[in-house]
Amino acid sequence: MRNAKSRSERLRKVLLIFISLSILVGVCSIIYPFIHYANEAQQIENTLEKKPKNIHSTKTKTSKIQVPFPGTPDDVLGKVKIPSVSIELPILNGATEENLKAGATTLRENQKMGKDNYSLAGHHMKKEDLLFGRLDEIEIDDSIYLTDYQFIYQYQVSNKELVDDTQIEILEDHGFQEITLFTCDKPTATEKRTVIHGLYKKAFKYSDKQWEGLN
Repeated sequence: MRNAKSRSERLRKVLLIFISLSILVGVCSIIYPFIHYANEAQQIENTLEKKPKNIHSTKTKTSKIQVPFPGTPDDVLGKVKIPSVSIELPILNGATEENLKAGATTLRENQKMGKDNYSLAGHHMKKEDLLFGRLDEIEIDDSIYLTDYQFIYQYQVSNKELVDDTQIEILEDHGFQEITLFTCDKPTATEKRTVIHGLYKKAFKYSDKQWEGLN
């Protein structure tokens, strides 16, 4: 009788431990995405505060620091801003996984703002207001701005489309000044890409006040 009671108590303790662990795992699975996205947002904010290395150079104005390709989140080239969908991200040199978690990334070496087809890729996260999650909300004629902290380059959205991930010709130069932004069409495995095209309009001198006032 005593042994049966003892086994029953042990079974009840094991059951309580199992239930407690199940609850803990459930709570963690709910909390984890919030922590993960908060960390992503903080990383983006931290990277936004960095400036291109050549801005801090003590060399002559004609001397440029060579930024490696692909680089790291320390290799900031500038920023991209799309006021209509509240996107503002650092531009990083090369589409590595580390860079894609911290901002928008270039696809080719030596891309120049305001020249040829300036192409940027970005992640589409489940949290839509991170990275390029709201890219598909952009409308024709919306403004896209780039800066290298010396000039601000303005583009105007001319076209948006959904393409297959194999259509790499969208990244080629087409003989005029444009910008191409693209991301996955949804935050899960997919073979489709949302693509935004914009035509170059003008460039003007950068200042923090000018950048903050863009709309």
